[in-house]
Amino acid sequence: MCRDFAWLEAGWPRDANWVNMRRVYPPFEKTPPKLLSLARSLRRRQTDAERVMWQLVRRRQLGAKFRRQHPIEPYVLDFYCHELRLAVEVDGAGHMQPTKRAEDHQRSAALQAQGIRVIRFTNIEVLRETDAVAEALWLACEERREPCEDAERLCHEKGVEESAGVTRGASTGRPSP
Repeated sequence: MCRDFAWLEAGWPRDANWVNMRRVYPPFEKTPPKLLSLARSLRRRQTDAERVMWQLVRRRQLGAKFRRQHPIEPYVLDFYCHELRLAVEVDGAGHMQPTKRAEDHQRSAALQAQGIRVIRFTNIEVLRETDAVAEALWLACEERREPCEDAERLCHEKGVEESAGVTRGASTGRPSP
C-alpha cells in the first residue's frame, strides 16, 4: 500500500478527519462512565487552591507524576500519584462540618485499605502557606519512595552478585578457583 495511506492499515478509522486524526480506542472499562464524566467536569471547575496545588505537583516537580481529579472507584481524588500510591486532597470550608469530616475519615480509611496514603490540606493552607505545603508533599513523596528504591537497590545488588557467578577470595580480592 502507498506510504501516504499507511495510517489506514495502522488502525486509524476510514472517516478520520485529516486535521484531527486521533486513534479510536475502546472505552475504558474499569471506571464507570458517570465517575469519568464527574472527574472531567471537576477538572474544568477547579478551585483557586486546586490550581495552586496543580502548579506544585505537575510536570514531575516532586519527582513523580501526579494526575488531577483521578477516579478510583467510588471516589474522585483531587491529585493522585500512581507510582507512589499517594493521594492529595484539598478540602474547602464544607469539609469542616462534623458529618463531612466523618465521611472524609471513612474515605481515607477505604483508600488506606487499598494501600493509598491520603494527605489532606485545607484551601487556606494551600493558598497562604504554599511553601509549607510543598515541603510536606516533598517529604511525603520521599517517604513513599524510599522503601521501594531500597528494595529495588537490594534486589539489583543481589542479582548482580548472583549473575556474576564469581566468588572473591577473602584475602586477595581475586577470583577463587
